[in-house]
Amino acid sequence: MLERLDREGFWLSLWLGASALMVTLWPDQAASLSMCFTSILLVAYSAGKRLLPASSQTVGMIVTAGSVLGMQSLLLTVCYYASIPLGHRLLSWATLVACGIVAMIASLRQDIDTAAPAPRVSQKSWFVGMAGVGVTTVIASFVLRNALAHATEAAIRSPWPYLHPLIPLCIGILFLLPVILSAFTNRHRFLAPIAFTAVLVTSLLASLVYQQGFGFDGFLHRESAQLLFEQGILEPKPYYYIGQYVLTVWAAQTFDLPVHTIDRYLLSALVLFFIAAFVAHRRQRLFAQDALLFLFIPLSWLAATTPQSLAYLFGLAAVLLHPRHTEETHSYLPAWIFAFWSLATHPLAGLPFAAVVAGMTIIHKKPHLWRSWMSWFLGALAAFAVPAAFFVFSAIGKQAIIWDFAKLLDVSALLDMIKGLFGTRVNASLWPDWVDLVAFVLPLTTFVLAIFGSRDKEQPEEQKHLLLLTASGIMLFVAGYLMRTVGEFSFLIAYERGNYADRLFAISLFLLALPAAKGLSICIKKPRPALLQGALLSLLILWQSAHVYAAFPRHDAGAISHGWSVGAADKEAVLWIDRDANGLDYTVLANQSMSAAAVESLGFKRYADDVFFYPIPTGGELYQLFLRASAANPSIDLIKEAGQLSKAKRVYVAIHRYWWDAERVRGQLKDLADNEETMKDGEITIYRFDLE
Repeated sequence: MLERLDREGFWLSLWLGASALMVTLWPDQAASLSMCFTSILLVAYSAGKRLLPASSQTVGMIVTAGSVLGMQSLLLTVCYYASIPLGHRLLSWATLVACGIVAMIASLRQDIDTAAPAPRVSQKSWFVGMAGVGVTTVIASFVLRNALAHATEAAIRSPWPYLHPLIPLCIGILFLLPVILSAFTNRHRFLAPIAFTAVLVTSLLASLVYQQGFGFDGFLHRESAQLLFEQGILEPKPYYYIGQYVLTVWAAQTFDLPVHTIDRYLLSALVLFFIAAFVAHRRQRLFAQDALLFLFIPLSWLAATTPQSLAYLFGLAAVLLHPRHTEETHSYLPAWIFAFWSLATHPLAGLPFAAVVAGMTIIHKKPHLWRSWMSWFLGALAAFAVPAAFFVFSAIGKQAIIWDFAKLLDVSALLDMIKGLFGTRVNASLWPDWVDLVAFVLPLTTFVLAIFGSRDKEQPEEQKHLLLLTASGIMLFVAGYLMRTVGEFSFLIAYERGNYADRLFAISLFLLALPAAKGLSICIKKPRPALLQGALLSLLILWQSAHVYAAFPRHDAGAISHGWSVGAADKEAVLWIDRDANGLDYTVLANQSMSAAAVESLGFKRYADDVFFYPIPTGGELYQLFLRASAANPSIDLIKEAGQLSKAKRVYVAIHRYWWDAERVRGQLKDLADNEETMKDGEITIYRFDLE
């Protein structure tokens, strides 16, 4: 190995050795982490040319830097499972070891080609590309300025009633602009920034509008990462999500930023690696073709940073980075690192992606065995790994899941699901109806185009990979249907018991999206009159606009989202209750938003055995008690039951103004309570019950 290290490798090894010595001897945390960050950039510059030799220097650096961060997160995940506290020295050492591993593997590669000189950009291509960048800048500025202008601390159902009505259309244009411009220029330096901007703007929309935070899960994950940042370890130890937590902790220490800020914008920052996976140069692959997959994958994962979202990003990046042709000189390393990173971030989401990447590797290394039982076994593994994991968890008593395989013979379950898809609408409304229509035909359209794209025999090597993705995606959809039909997730609240099956449907679309993009690309490229071609592109823009609109909570004539965001009143109420308790053990019966605010403001302050002192809406007895307390005829016995469950001497009940039948509920609780307090001009009313 030493004989093959060139001068660049020698100086890189010297730098890594000096950095390791500094981390060991120098107690200055900022200086150590800064040197580690510099090491990532140096390795990305050096190893990028070897791992992705046919790509541009910039793309190679970005993908390699992402690979180093992924390897570092995997090493830190192993340390976490080994109960090693994550101090700054361990973070630094993990970074340097990751740099060394990636650099060493890159130095051992023999199939090193240099990228062919880029063709000279014609004046027409340059003009079209710059015009596209200019249009992108104008549209993105309009969207972001409008989102900032309507940022709110109030509790809202959906951002769309507050934003300009043309925002979905603008973002839809951004997604299709690279495809449109690819007819005039194929230079990635123009197309990639446009695609990056489209995904970035979508990922920033909720972060800018929801000033207090979006959703519920993000609050739990941010607080868990905060505890890991402060203590170096989590107790009790969760066995999921560590791939995100360790990255958040490393970024917070390296850039000296609050964990909440890092977590809030982490997904948006990692979009850079995601887009670089599209741009990685392949001799027989067009960037504009793969960019069409955004028309088929769910976009709701871009709304907020969660382990599920990051697992999707890493998993799809792994599929995109994997070579598809025998003459491609890309290393398998980036694809495998991103696949395992997805697995470490959210195992149930990462399992299908890791299995598919394994199948793609077998196909690529031994094309004559692409029909072998092993590659298709891995495709089936990608589909049924998650249901099998849940079955094992329930069998050993880790999850309360009831399996009723007799339902497979019950045709009525299938008929009920089909009837649900064809639900009738009382009032017609053009835009909501179009959004619902797109959501309804999306799975079937994706299936049809994926089968069409995977049967294209002009590129037989790529066809093998697309067939594997198509078969895995269809089997995953079947696995989702089986899990929805057979399994009853009794540990979840009623309206969330289908979530795990829905996630399998989502991953199915992720796997089918690439062959579907191929099929759509073939359709678009067929010669047809200019008027018809323009009508097709307009239809795709309207399709993507509806796709973007459906990615966020809705409040329109077609659908009303049940959830409300966390508002400033929620945090004010949480802090008031904590002050009013004056050191007494207390519990609070409140809705999801207020529980999220409590986690962010107070952390995981108190547990009674395994019962948190605020309700967790994914299930649990305390949340059921809140639903009963906020329904018809609450009683003092119910309040006492909540106090006994959480071992509290005082119980608070919080009712929001927007809660269903709030006036009647408030009137009934007022007659029972010892004290009443209102927040923010009546947005929340708090009732106190002293049990002793």
